[in-house]
Amino acid sequence: MKYMGLDMGSKRIGIAVSDDFGWTAQPVATIHRTLVIFINQRFFLLNRLR
Repeated sequence: MKYMGLDMGSKRIGIAVSDDFGWTAQPVATIHRTLVIFINQRFFLLNRLR
C-alpha cells in the first residue's frame, strides 16, 4: 500500500509518496504557502504544481 505524506512547513509544504511496501518515501513536489488557501482543513491550489 502506498502512502502520501505532507510536511507542513512555515514557508513551504512538501509532498512525498512511499514505495509500494510503505518503507521509504520519495519527494514529489514542494508548494509555496502563498499559492495555497486553507478551508476547513482542506487545501486548494491556486496554481498548478511546478
